[in-house]
Amino acid sequence: MPWFRRGPTLAEYAADYLVTAKPRLAPLTYERQESVVRIYVTPLIGGKRLAAITRPDVRGFIAKSLEAGLKPSTVRQNLTVVQAIFGQAVEDGLIPANPAAGPWKQYRLRHQAPPRHLTEDQLRALSEPASGAGPHLDVFVGLLWRTGLRRGEALALRWEDVDLSKATLHVHDTLLPGRGLAGQTKTGRDRVVDLSPAAVGILTRHRAWSREEALRVGLGHPPGWVFWGRTGGPIAPVTIQHQFKRLCRGAGLPEGITLHCLRHTFATLLARNGVSPSVAQK
Repeated sequence: MPWFRRGPTLAEYAADYLVTAKPRLAPLTYERQESVVRIYVTPLIGGKRLAAITRPDVRGFIAKSLEAGLKPSTVRQNLTVVQAIFGQAVEDGLIPANPAAGPWKQYRLRHQAPPRHLTEDQLRALSEPASGAGPHLDVFVGLLWRTGLRRGEALALRWEDVDLSKATLHVHDTLLPGRGLAGQTKTGRDRVVDLSPAAVGILTRHRAWSREEALRVGLGHPPGWVFWGRTGGPIAPVTIQHQFKRLCRGAGLPEGITLHCLRHTFATLLARNGVSPSVAQK
């Protein structure tokens, strides 16, 4: 039997790849790679022997993905995972070259629209009281664009992580959709975030409101979470996302604005003040 017809299938090797990759990947990155393998790679190309897969096979994988209605940006992200799997197979000596390597320019998969950041007028529109959008949302939005926190990091904040006297936040966890606390941030590293006077002000007012609101709704004592729901637990990521979409529609913002755009806005503001992108992205 020829050498390229022996050995594991791509699906079998991808499963091994995920096992070895999990310890070195951030939780969200691993979750995304696992879903790419399960939803796209295994059904579309996973049955072929790893060593028998050629560049035309990968081209077919790309074409089938696009025909299935996936956005080019999604296909590009999926292809990155495939490239990583084959890259490890090359390192393991199972194949001589990576058939997924290359720019794939004919599919325009390398083009990425620049990250969207909000203008000053849009930020002012978002700062208007959001009727019916949720009592925490104004503070949540204001905190994200002033600190660059990710959505899950802000939702995981407890008041014990906030030091208003020193104007700092200790970021060490993230709240994942449908999974609860991850036990670490996306990068796997804790960090201390400096707060501007404006951020200190909105958190100071929010803490006072939180204490009063907890008594009003009968919780007995203020929850430990900075952003909490009706039962005193943390607000679910999907809930805050839906509230933000309603806020954007009410403010007349264009489609496509997400909470992550607030992080890009923070990075843009830092860049204007001479802070390097590598610092802004932490």
